[in-house]
Amino acid sequence: MEYPAAPSVFFNDNRNKEPHLKNFIVFMGLGVCLAAAPAAEERISLAGFPGKIALFRMHEGAPYFSNAQDGNVRRYGLDGAFAAAIGRKGQGPQEVEQLLQFHFLGDRVYLVSPGSVAFFDRDGKFLEKRRIPFSGDVVFLKNGNCLRIDSGFSAEPDGVPGIASQVVFLDRDFREIRVLVREKAKVTPGFQFEAVSPKVQVGYAEKSGRVFVSNPFRGALISIYDEEGRPLGEINDPAVRPQRIPDSYKEKFVEALVQTAPGGDRGMAQELLKRLHWADVFPAMAGFSVDDPDGLWVKTYAERSGRRVFRKYSLRGDFLGEAELPDDGIDTADDQNFTAFDGGSYFYVYVGKDGEYGLYRQPAAARR
Repeated sequence: MEYPAAPSVFFNDNRNKEPHLKNFIVFMGLGVCLAAAPAAEERISLAGFPGKIALFRMHEGAPYFSNAQDGNVRRYGLDGAFAAAIGRKGQGPQEVEQLLQFHFLGDRVYLVSPGSVAFFDRDGKFLEKRRIPFSGDVVFLKNGNCLRIDSGFSAEPDGVPGIASQVVFLDRDFREIRVLVREKAKVTPGFQFEAVSPKVQVGYAEKSGRVFVSNPFRGALISIYDEEGRPLGEINDPAVRPQRIPDSYKEKFVEALVQTAPGGDRGMAQELLKRLHWADVFPAMAGFSVDDPDGLWVKTYAERSGRRVFRKYSLRGDFLGEAELPDDGIDTADDQNFTAFDGGSYFYVYVGKDGEYGLYRQPAAARR
């Protein structure tokens, strides 16, 4: 990996000051990478994509991208051709108020907003809208149960602000079955932001009926559950270890920060850097991707021969092997949002020298 454009950060915005800076940080989260596009077995051009890609998913052979500018999801073909726009930003009964996430259930695509979920078919036809009694993300299961995923600011008794993450298993009536993750992390006193932060992730293997929940606050832990919330096992591979954050990563981050500042405002970038506390090490893992029923791939921060190390497991949690795969030019350090495995292939979104998006694809084979 050459470098990502911006690391994940914890934000201490409890004072709600300087909204221009906060907006800039949100913009940074969408990422602009300065690295050259890598060589790969297949390059799929996404030239002309409108706005910024915030999230990328693969589903049954098709790439989907959330459009931060229009607040919808766009489906493409593997030839790079636009296929469908899914959802529309707005307050109407068939519209999406504020797109947080999107997921798949059967042949449906659903877009999550605070307090509501809008369902569409793959061609963008509106199907239904459901109200949910919380404002975070939600993953629905085919039996009607769901997982609530929350991440937000917390006020600690000692006055030091922090961020809280939780994942809760709920039944079809949104009643609690089991708390799967509940963690808090503090922002270092004297700083407003924390980098690089762990991010809890949920994956659903619908064909296999298994749910995967990571907890990088506790190392490389991924817990496995059935669709009723019963524990089936876990992945906690001691070979997946935190890596030190090199100075080169921080230097590249500064370059990207200036690059994405409005008008190249170096002063704004320097102001943010004064409030940013760097951890000594990355979290143990960057994220994971479920390729149902083929397996689960964990993206580590380790590198070998200039490529990122991925480790593959069966959906039961058995280690199957590892692979070194390129991610040069990847759009952001929120790796789980821009990396995917589908149908035995590896995909990731990149930004080329011309500033246009592209999607790389190559076969994914693990070896012991």
